[in-house]
Amino acid sequence: MNKKEIIHELENLQINILNILVKNKELLKYFNPPSTEITEEDLNFMLLNNGNYNLTLQTHKLIISEIIYQVFFEKNKIKKNELSKTLFIFKEDSINKIHLQISLKKIIGKLKKSEVCEIIEQFHIHYLNSKHIIKDGNIFCEKSFVNYKDKGSVYTPVKIAKEITHKTIKNRIKNNINPGEIKIFDFGCATGMFFISAFEFLNKKLKLDKRSIIKDNLWGGDIDGIALDILKIKIYNQLDKPEIKDLELISSKLFDDNLLTSDKKMNELNNFFDVVVSNPPYFLLKINKKDSKDKNMQEYNSSLKKRINDEVKFFRKSSYYRYSTEGMLNYYKLSLEVIVNFCKSNGEIGIICPSTLFADLSSKKLRKHLILDNRLRSIKYFPESTKIFDNVCQSTVIFYMQKGFVTKDVKIFVNGESLRISRELIERAFGENYEMPYIDKTGWDILNKISNYKKLKNFENIRNKRGELDLTLFKNFITKDNTGWRLVRGKMIGNENIIEKNQEFVKIDEFIKKKSKDFIYNDFNKERLVCQQISNVDTKKRLNFVKCVSKDILANSCNYINVLNNNDLDKIRLTLNSYLLNWRFKITSSNNHINNYELDELPIVNSNLIDNLSKNSSLKDNINICKLYGLNKEETFYILKPYFEVKKIENGLKNENI
Repeated sequence: MNKKEIIHELENLQINILNILVKNKELLKYFNPPSTEITEEDLNFMLLNNGNYNLTLQTHKLIISEIIYQVFFEKNKIKKNELSKTLFIFKEDSINKIHLQISLKKIIGKLKKSEVCEIIEQFHIHYLNSKHIIKDGNIFCEKSFVNYKDKGSVYTPVKIAKEITHKTIKNRIKNNINPGEIKIFDFGCATGMFFISAFEFLNKKLKLDKRSIIKDNLWGGDIDGIALDILKIKIYNQLDKPEIKDLELISSKLFDDNLLTSDKKMNELNNFFDVVVSNPPYFLLKINKKDSKDKNMQEYNSSLKKRINDEVKFFRKSSYYRYSTEGMLNYYKLSLEVIVNFCKSNGEIGIICPSTLFADLSSKKLRKHLILDNRLRSIKYFPESTKIFDNVCQSTVIFYMQKGFVTKDVKIFVNGESLRISRELIERAFGENYEMPYIDKTGWDILNKISNYKKLKNFENIRNKRGELDLTLFKNFITKDNTGWRLVRGKMIGNENIIEKNQEFVKIDEFIKKKSKDFIYNDFNKERLVCQQISNVDTKKRLNFVKCVSKDILANSCNYINVLNNNDLDKIRLTLNSYLLNWRFKITSSNNHINNYELDELPIVNSNLIDNLSKNSSLKDNINICKLYGLNKEETFYILKPYFEVKKIENGLKNENI
């Protein structure tokens, strides 16, 4: 059998064991059933929830433990209770009280020990990406992220883990450290992709003794006890004539603990390691409303919601976390702060994580910490289409940094090319946000040019605001009677003008009493530029401003721009609607919102230079806008090629003499 077939056989074995359990109420009593009647709903609770009594977890653990015992320890007549001192899977549990006899010889009998290590690892990954449910008396296994989400684990391909581990260790060795004294930590190690890579590198490349490496050089930590046991066996299997004392040593170097909430470990390990490598756990501390409607998942989601609320309170109140608690909390950002703290000054860090770290506003504080308080060496970008991880649709980065010092420039790898970006350019382009979006060399060259212009927020005569009528707070001021004051919602904004859809108006006398003097004096009863507040992140052209009339009242589903010198309104509209500024907006916008703070960052060319444009968003206008910002032919073509035919752009560039 090949590996896929073996995993399938193990899955069938697990289903058979589960069928034995769910059809015997006497056996189920060992698993803390929620009621004495034990309905199908109760069984699904026991398959999906129920904490340590979870039937799926218990049977999975049983199969892994039997494989490990029969392959690695049975011949040596080592007792399971002796193994329970070092391996989580052998600790006494509900499943062990039943004394099920499992024969695995037909499935794994002819495999080498190294192949068995691969099988149990793949079987565990299969468990993390599936769930078991019962329907009409039958148990089914189907794809699900329920177990993966519970751990936050996404397993790193071996090739990527080796690349990160080797490079990070080499970076540290360059700074005059004795390889035999180097301390390396795999944070969120799971089954040890980085840990094994470091172990083999130190042994094969640096010629260190295997047992010495375990004793002096390597540490790891994870909350998944089964994954840690698999890692222990993988290392144990690499030793010559391994003994139980070796397993005890390995176990002492792997922490079965939540390193994000364990005050003891966080304090104990601060400034301890020379090298930290990680694919940090990814988990957004928020309940998905769609998932919560699944009847079979209600108990699980209720338990998860409580856990999330408790953890959010802990992280928000903790004095340990200073940089990673902005916005929606995510394990990967919290982990990064812990990782930096665990690393010694001058130590080296190698990470693979979501690229949003270098773009999202909610990551701003953490990003500034990485850049201003440390030396960010390099970033390698992978677009979503690369699909580094199974079942994950997200762009990714690998980055390397040295703790301490300060970042002067960063080496960027994009689409097979590399370039150096100065911190000065990052600050000029993105100010205090320190964003580093996924763009290539031409993109950075364009940013360098357009960032010389004043940002929208720095123009005293331009007001950038959210629509004035809150659709929830002020709904009583909305009427179908024509008061002469039209209500404009975001969905009414077309390509060229406002499209009349709703026939809604505003009771102006009542509404205006609720508004500030600032609004009444500066924005009320004036023509303004309006755009939607929501625009799908995948939309090609996201920025689209139209002009409203003076008697339009704008809902808070709109944003508006008001120019105190009304003669400049059309010129500003032409600039904001250009494909150049649309590109600038899109490179740092990672969600469906068009926020005023994002519009504030747009560079605006002097409106006095726009007199000769045709003001119809044509190819000619866009070429001239690019020209005003100093773009050359190559850069202009780069901006316009998603929107116009190549031949037309080439002819346009000739005609405009760029």
